[in-house]
Amino acid sequence: MIRLRALLLALGLLSLSNSPLAAQTDVPSLRWQTIRTEHFRIHYEPQLEAWAKNLASEMESVRTAVAARIGYTPPQVIDILVEDPLNTPNGSAWPFLFSPAMRFWATPPSPASGLGNSRGWGEILSVHEYAHLAHLLRPSRAPFANFLAFFSGLPFGPLPIGTPAWVTEGYATLIEGELTGAGRPNGVARPALIRQLALDGYLPSYGELDATSRFQGGSMRYLIGSAYLEWLQAQHGDSALPRLWRRATAREKRAFIPAFSGLFGDSPDVLYGRFTAEVTTNAHAARLALEAQGLARGEMVQHWDWASGTPAVSPNGKLIAIRRGSASGASRVQVLAFAGDSMTAKDSAKAKEDSTAAAKRREKDPEDVEDVHKYPKAMKVVASLGVTSGTAYDSPRWMPDGVHLLVSRMVPLADGRARPDLFTWNYKTKKIRRITRASGIMQADALPDGKRAAALTCGSGTCSLLMVDLVTGDIRSLAEGGIDRSFAGVRVSPDGRRVVSSRQRGSRWDLVVIDIASGNSVVVGPQDGASRYSATWADDSTLVAVSEANGIQSIERIPLAGAATVVVRTLGAATAPDVARDGRTFWLDLHARGYDLRVNAANSVAPSGAPLDVALAPVVRRVNTRLERTFDSVSVAPARDYGAGPFGGTFLSSFSTAPDGDT
Repeated sequence: MIRLRALLLALGLLSLSNSPLAAQTDVPSLRWQTIRTEHFRIHYEPQLEAWAKNLASEMESVRTAVAARIGYTPPQVIDILVEDPLNTPNGSAWPFLFSPAMRFWATPPSPASGLGNSRGWGEILSVHEYAHLAHLLRPSRAPFANFLAFFSGLPFGPLPIGTPAWVTEGYATLIEGELTGAGRPNGVARPALIRQLALDGYLPSYGELDATSRFQGGSMRYLIGSAYLEWLQAQHGDSALPRLWRRATAREKRAFIPAFSGLFGDSPDVLYGRFTAEVTTNAHAARLALEAQGLARGEMVQHWDWASGTPAVSPNGKLIAIRRGSASGASRVQVLAFAGDSMTAKDSAKAKEDSTAAAKRREKDPEDVEDVHKYPKAMKVVASLGVTSGTAYDSPRWMPDGVHLLVSRMVPLADGRARPDLFTWNYKTKKIRRITRASGIMQADALPDGKRAAALTCGSGTCSLLMVDLVTGDIRSLAEGGIDRSFAGVRVSPDGRRVVSSRQRGSRWDLVVIDIASGNSVVVGPQDGASRYSATWADDSTLVAVSEANGIQSIERIPLAGAATVVVRTLGAATAPDVARDGRTFWLDLHARGYDLRVNAANSVAPSGAPLDVALAPVVRRVNTRLERTFDSVSVAPARDYGAGPFGGTFLSSFSTAPDGDT
């Protein structure tokens, strides 16, 4: 919803959304409220009042800090739309010269996403998106340029039109890290991905920075783009990038490449080649350091390309349920059987036939060389759950009977928004039963009685914990989240008396064990400043969780009373653990094209390691030196009904072609 104060009728040939939106889901029937500050109008859905007020109290301070760093302060009053259409974190900035706006989706990210490295979702989102506007609203200094923009149907300055996406997103991500001391540039996810891409010889080419269909391709502009800009800045000083924006908006008209080349001495693709060479050198140095400290990677169970959800081991230990992604964007929940447990008489006959055929080939041509089988044989797909009404299922967890699974799926609401609800799926009969309605349940884990489940639910800009009756769908609160104490993940203890979750505290995530009956909670695990999350239970007194200690995503075994032990340590990132009843730990291992499924023995132990040399950045985590709060919080005027509000619009046009004609 882009608002205008002046009457404007223009046809725009370009629309820039700095974070892709899945849908335009404004709901006019809601009683929208507005908070005004000197330079912002914040419009919000009623249930997001606390989130919006906290945002409004800091926006003027964010504006001052971001503009000072970028070197330009947009004079326009900016509209911010705060909403929660799809229970997912997102944001966008719209740098229209005469009606700039931002959209914030208030549901917070999980710590495993990389975006969870923050002191609060509103802070990192506001810095990133306002950085877009302070960067891209800089007007041209050429005579009559803004006058022509008004009447030309292109209500943009020169930067949004000519600047590559890797620059706009990379720069906002760089600012996000610099001004918050957190964010993606200071987290463990960015260096892990860059490290693996470099080690596998799979860093994107310069032409792939803006867009590529490869795994994590949409993140390249943010992660690689910000790292490349940091590299340029380290060589030419902190003022180098603001000087670039001044060159690109000068009286003398310059496209991006001449503006860049004239400042840095070479074209962006040439310097990117030197950057990737240095990154690759650093990645191999980091690999040698990690191997010298000691790794514990267990055994590969499956080699997969693309993304996967958290694996869930069946009660009998013979099956794995997991959400599998794909390059097309489609995903499905699959139940997979281990090779030894899935062998049927038909499979045995086929194996014998293959062996006989191989023997005949060797007899006919003794000098032939057989295929090398580097990866394990594919697990057998026992059952598969695809999409329903256009949306896929997620977060499978086994019920105690070993036949039913709890799954969640996004379900549309009558007003155009959507919320995830909870279902059970019988993988043998393929029957699905809906349990909740409009509940916002992201994940659930059943108690041993099979009648109740603990669940994570998100809404009002935070995530909380619930108890769900699996028969009636009734829910009750277990632990309420808040803007500064959101929860992520939930797992029930084997005895059914407690749950473990991760709770945000400042810029870190702690493990919290909560008694189901009383609601009492206690923080567990090392208090060393490192974030820990994605926890599950090894037994009633021991947790297994992802740890960011020493800047590498490893997996630790954490007694409720006692010292933690590293059980999984890998070159990239170890994520999404689940523990079988025999004590084995299954987990996902990041590589350049996706995640492999691996397993470590019950007695696996690895060295805890030490922080890697920060000089190897961006393939290792940078030292976070700015944990203190940098944005002043001030009181704001009371909210009022949006009412008629500011009105108007920016008209955009687009062109499409199809077999039945052009539009």
